[in-house]
Amino acid sequence: DQSIFILNITNGAPEISLLNPQVTLENLSISLVFSITDTIDGEISLTGVSSNALLVNSEGLQFTHASIEAGSSGYSLSVLRNEAKAITLTIVPESYLFGNSEISITMTNVSGLTASESFMLTVVDAAARSISLDGVNDHVIYNTHFSEDPTNAIAIEAWIYLYTNTTDMAILSYGNETHDSIVLEHKNYNMEMRLKNGSNTEFVNFRNLTADELPQEK
Repeated sequence: DQSIFILNITNGAPEISLLNPQVTLENLSISLVFSITDTIDGEISLTGVSSNALLVNSEGLQFTHASIEAGSSGYSLSVLRNEAKAITLTIVPESYLFGNSEISITMTNVSGLTASESFMLTVVDAAARSISLDGVNDHVIYNTHFSEDPTNAIAIEAWIYLYTNTTDMAILSYGNETHDSIVLEHKNYNMEMRLKNGSNTEFVNFRNLTADELPQEK
């Protein structure tokens, strides 16, 4: 007796790396990099879909790679078996809109096998991150560290309204006033700017920066 065995060998499905949730501000695009791998040589197609087309439409999902091509139905790219490719996805939300959208990426190889990954995109309302000042004891504190002495240039710009020339007030203070600090203030009828390094050495001190036509106390 003879026995006949038929063995079918099927290549595995392609793979897309895991994608984490992404956050951006209103009117700002965001880019992320992910990798794709296929088990056979050939051309693969990439498509992106947004669950909230009002926030991110199809034109707002842009894939880039040195050898990727854009078509009417998505993007295509030639790959070699088990060779990982790094793809950049740039997301461009619609202007002046915020909210959430689930972004789904699908990869299809020449055998019709697919891989998909999804992640949540959050676009934050820019107004919720802005600062509103009413002119009464306003100040902003930002916790950071000035670790190196400036080597090239420092630019400080401020619009200042002094209702009296006798008022002493800090306009900008960076650091802790004893070391690693920048201070711009109105003091003793004049504008002053002082910079100190980590050794508490005052290496810049500008005084008598009085602007023209400041209101004078009567």
